[in-house]
Amino acid sequence: EPEQPIVRPSINFEPNRVDYENRTRRILENKRLDTSLPDGFPGEIVGDRVWDGRTIGGVEALIIALRGDDIEEIESALRYFKDLPGPNGPEQLEKDLFPLPNLGAKLESISQDLHHGRGLTILRGLQPERYTAEENILLFAGLASYLGEQRGCQDRYGNMLTHLVDMGFKFGKCSKRTPTFTGGSLPYHNDVCDILCMYIQDCAANGGESTLASSATVYNKIAATRPDVIKTLAAPVWIYDKDKTPAVWHARPILFREPNHGPFFCFSRQKITGSEHYPLSPTLPAMSEEEAEALDMVHYIAEDHGLTMSLRPGDMLFYNNLAVLHGRNAFTNNETGTHRRHILRLWVRNEEHAWQTP
Repeated sequence: EPEQPIVRPSINFEPNRVDYENRTRRILENKRLDTSLPDGFPGEIVGDRVWDGRTIGGVEALIIALRGDDIEEIESALRYFKDLPGPNGPEQLEKDLFPLPNLGAKLESISQDLHHGRGLTILRGLQPERYTAEENILLFAGLASYLGEQRGCQDRYGNMLTHLVDMGFKFGKCSKRTPTFTGGSLPYHNDVCDILCMYIQDCAANGGESTLASSATVYNKIAATRPDVIKTLAAPVWIYDKDKTPAVWHARPILFREPNHGPFFCFSRQKITGSEHYPLSPTLPAMSEEEAEALDMVHYIAEDHGLTMSLRPGDMLFYNNLAVLHGRNAFTNNETGTHRRHILRLWVRNEEHAWQTP
């Protein structure tokens, strides 16, 4: 007899609040919920990584403004590195080859805060149009090397630096590309790195704001009201599509313990729900209604307690990928010229301060 199609919850890459609220109502009506937290998961995370976007003091509270002498120091380090003999591209760039005698200490304290404090900072004051494309990459890599010397590989080709742009004009509608390289909105998620660094080269004509939320605040809200959902998030039941034919998948948690800093999330919503540009393999096991609720709960609590920020060209945004969930509003670019969203992204790790990751 023909195989029955797999019945899946009605959940998409773009969250739907009405669906989420209806699902929660059904679950609360029909189920006796477990009120205990899983082993090793605290009732509450405390410390500076717990913050609320509504009371943090706006984007202004996160900005460290570069002074004239800071910028002179950066440009002097750039000249020093470019004048070195031998190959001197971004691959060769390390902290010792990008000397910042005064600003270096400020960057070290940002690194401390990223790992042990609030977990996010904006460095403002650079003007990318003053530099060539290569110089912008070099000074970005130079500054980021003070936060973490190890750079993470961002794709299967070994690239350490990604240009975040809308590639929509190069792709047909049905191509497999990740939503990162479209103009669509991105729900809250994590990348696969320790510290995420972004350097804004140009902003969209409309939209494209970054959305950020404290993962500790999201955890605390859920742990206080729905410990059963913490259990679901921490269970190794989340089916991750490996995007292979025939279908290959693995099951894993999306919430993890960290002995020194408290639990953190690490997940890509697209790998769990699929998306318009990335349909799931039809043979993948279905997620449960409880998982669908948990996934949306993380998103909507992050949205309710997060921060929406309009960054400007020259801003560098640094944040701890495990302490902070992030997303992006949809955007439109001008067809030509300026106001075409373009961001340089690096993933870095600081061995001395890094959190314990699975």
